[in-house]
Amino acid sequence: MSIASKLLQELDWINEREEKKPGKGRPFKVYSLKVGFKDIIAHLEKQQKKAADEGQTKIERLKELGKK
Repeated sequence: MSIASKLLQELDWINEREEKKPGKGRPFKVYSLKVGFKDIIAHLEKQQKKAADEGQTKIERLKELGKK
């Protein structure tokens, strides 16, 4: 499982099922999304905004320290 699919699974955004191959061999896994792209994008936007806000707060703090 890739890093991306592990993250999606931790967020409970994907379904996973096994499908048997014809003949011999291990079954393969099939993944499908549980949530829509709009929900995923909204989540990512929220994360990025939070990170940007935290970065801006740190910059403002540095500016204040530079004035002293």
